[in-house]
Amino acid sequence: MRALVIDDSSTIRQIIRQTLEKRLGFEVVEADSVGEAMDRIAWGGRYDLVVTDLLMPGLPGYSLIRRIRQEETGGEVPILVVSVEALDRKCLEEAAEAGASGFLAKPFRMGELERAVRSVLDAGEAHHRTQGTGTPVETAPSR
Repeated sequence: MRALVIDDSSTIRQIIRQTLEKRLGFEVVEADSVGEAMDRIAWGGRYDLVVTDLLMPGLPGYSLIRRIRQEETGGEVPILVVSVEALDRKCLEEAAEAGASGFLAKPFRMGELERAVRSVLDAGEAHHRTQGTGTPVETAPSR
């Protein structure tokens, strides 16, 4: 499985990479901005998970979430927002409206990140299993 991790902090990207690779078996592709992430997606990047910050130089993470959701193949990819802004209700609402699957506030522990990733992945799998049945699917819990 492949994950795209977007954060302007190399330290945060490294922590997320270690968790995804070592604990969850992901191949990780990093980007330090929304623009770079959009380029990686445009160059044929297909991802099973996207982990993004909201506040970065240039375009905000909301723009990336909306763009992914507009893509034909991006409608169902789990998108986990990892941001200090996850503590702000207005920001959470805007990210959810854009199409975020789950939220994790910074700072976080590796175990919290692992649980949040598993939660958005499980919610995505449940969506696939119940698609078209009319059965409601729980979304990933926000913090």
